[in-house]
Parts: sequence; structure tokens; C-alpha cells
Amino acid sequence: MGKAPHHDYYSLLARKEQYPARSAYKLQEIDDKFNVFRGASRVLDLGSSPGSWLMVARERMRPESILVGCDLQPLRISLPQNTYFFQDSIFERSHEFTESLKEFAPFDVIMSDMAPNTTGSFCTDAARSLALCEEAFAIAQEFLSSHGVLITKVFMGGDIQGYQSLLRASFVSVKSFKPKSTKKESKEIFYIAKERKIYNINE
Repeated sequence: MGKAPHHDYYSLLARKEQYPARSAYKLQEIDDKFNVFRGASRVLDLGSSPGSWLMVARERMRPESILVGCDLQPLRISLPQNTYFFQDSIFERSHEFTESLKEFAPFDVIMSDMAPNTTGSFCTDAARSLALCEEAFAIAQEFLSSHGVLITKVFMGGDIQGYQSLLRASFVSVKSFKPKSTKKESKEIFYIAKERKIYNINE
């Protein structure tokens, strides 16, 4: 039997290692390179379904740390200890989810692997992806700690430069990264933004 194509390798590995999706390896690569979970005690995962990022985050955080997830779709995993999940919309957050964010904030890491339902139109899909990123940014402005990390996935295209400028105006460090486990044909890229710029309104 011939060697599996590169884009199949991580799907097969995910099945072998009992992750619900190949996206687990993207987050592993991000953490290996940027140490996003080092010292993190509270993490918010936007777009959690089917659950791979929750699993990776839980593996790399201390057992007593708090992990909160949210997605329109249900999870395909059992919730580990100190992990909470809300089947909810980030655009129209329920009272329960909003109150939980307030209770657990500030978060050390807010991460988003959210992706829109694709239409086949490159421009439409890129615009919808950007809207998700902008909402993740808005949530970070409200609930991310000053030393925290924001991870967002965005489809290349649209006003991606504008989003990058928004991040650079708001964070000390902003890096772009495309994990090796991403399919070669994929247009997605991740931004890792660290340390919010907190301005004194009296200055």
C-alpha cells in the first residue's frame, strides 16, 4: 500500500490518537512555537466543536485550571475536569454564557478556531471568516487579561490587512503562523497576539 498523502496523514493520526479532528495538531504546533499555555490558568475556546482544541488545551494546562468552550454545534467529547461548554452563539450570547464569562474572566488565553459555513465563494467566505475574527477580538477586549494571548484563525482574503492592523494597534506582539498540519490547499492562517496595550485615558 502506498504512502498516505500529506493531507491525510493528520486525519489518520487524529483517529489513532483519539482526537475528534486533525485541528488538534494545529494547536499543538501553535503552543510548541509560542508557549501560549505556559502559566495559563483560565482559557476560553471559541468554536470548540468537535472538541480537539479543548482536549489539547486540557492536556497542556494544570488540572486545576479553568477551561471554557463555546460553539453552535455540540461536542463529540466528554468534558474533562474543570471544563465547561456552552452551545451558544458568540454574536447573540445567552445570559448564562455571558454571566459565566464574567465569572471566569479575565482569561489568560482566548483562542478561536471558528470557521464560517463555506459557500464556495472566496470573497464571501473570507468576509464571514473575518467577521468571526472581529467578534473574537471584541470578546478579547472585554474578557482577556492584560498579559493574555489571543489566537484567531482567518481565511486569507478580504480586509485581512485591516484586521492585522487592528491587532497590532491593540497588542504588543502579533505573529502570523500556518501550521504544518494545515492542508496545503487551505487559505487559513492563524494570528497569535500577545500582551494587550492598555492605555490610560488621562494621558
